[in-house]
Amino acid sequence: MKMFRIILAAWVLAWLFFTVRGLIVEKDKSTLKDYISLVSADWEGKRAIVFGKDLYEFIKFCKANLPTGAGYEIIGIPEDSIDLPRLVYYLYPSIKKRDADFILVYKKLGFEEKEAYLYASLNKESFILKRK
Repeated sequence: MKMFRIILAAWVLAWLFFTVRGLIVEKDKSTLKDYISLVSADWEGKRAIVFGKDLYEFIKFCKANLPTGAGYEIIGIPEDSIDLPRLVYYLYPSIKKRDADFILVYKKLGFEEKEAYLYASLNKESFILKRK
């Protein structure tokens, strides 16, 4: 049992050494600054850093303006992007589905849909449309 503790302690110390050394010796010091800002931020700030400020503002906007349990479509976020499951997760209990009443438009300046009107707007390129 004592040998296990010695090996575990040595492994943890080696891991710490190489992690800290990698952050300090690295030519690009922005990684260390990014980690420090992430650790020192509150939960809202951490989400904004991880998701990106624009996407996080859009998620908060959609959560505030979509009726609970409403169906929606998403325009402007690729299907293979990690941002899509993040958006779907945070908008629950609203559900992503085809031919939904609401269309969430993210960074698509000038996007229009027939028989839909502007329901809420975050800015000129990110908004919510509602089908008639």
